[in-house]
Amino acid sequence: MSITKQSTPESVSSDSNSLEFFISQFLNQVWTSTIVRVTSVSNSGNLAAAGDVSIQPLVGQVDSAGKVYPFESPINHVPYFRVQGGSDAIILDPKVGDIGVAIFANRDVTVAKSTKAPSPPGSARKFHISDAFYLGGYLNGVPNQYIRFSQSGIEMISPTKVTMSAPTVELDAPSIILNGAVTQGSGSNSGTATFINGATTPQDFSAGTISLKNHKHSGVQTGSGNSGTPVP
Repeated sequence: MSITKQSTPESVSSDSNSLEFFISQFLNQVWTSTIVRVTSVSNSGNLAAAGDVSIQPLVGQVDSAGKVYPFESPINHVPYFRVQGGSDAIILDPKVGDIGVAIFANRDVTVAKSTKAPSPPGSARKFHISDAFYLGGYLNGVPNQYIRFSQSGIEMISPTKVTMSAPTVELDAPSIILNGAVTQGSGSNSGTATFINGATTPQDFSAGTISLKNHKHSGVQTGSGNSGTPVP
């Protein structure tokens, strides 16, 4: 929606004012960028191609009488930005209520969006509201799930779960601290744990029902013979 201002006595009082009014009228039809709020999203974190959003411009328009016209209808089917190179990506889909910026192409991009190939303009329109793209992440609130880079290092925080899946996951550091219970070999890729340089613990260690520190042996005899197996 673009508001066409009506001429006023001042706007036609001189050649320069008339020219300024004409240029203003022309620029009123040009969309470059504006702040918007997301009203709907096609994706919700699922593993899929980047989708689109519906967005609501937050800044209305004003006519020559000073009346403000808010945007009543959202702009639909707007592609959103994803950090991606080839098949590598960070999936972080927008959410309803997010505030971001919409930018508008200088030509009709309908055909290019459909074919994803070099294409002619879909029509003669230029800088039109229908040719929007969404860039997110402005004026939003405090997150509770995030990756933070700071002077003290890198933090990865989730209130629910962090999952890593790969043929090999390698942690390379002089010291690795695990704060919490550790369960090994319970998933689909279960296997044995191997400690190449040994393992130490100040606490007891159990193999099945056998205590490492407090188990007893069966078949004990004096002399040079070996004892039997440990007793639970």
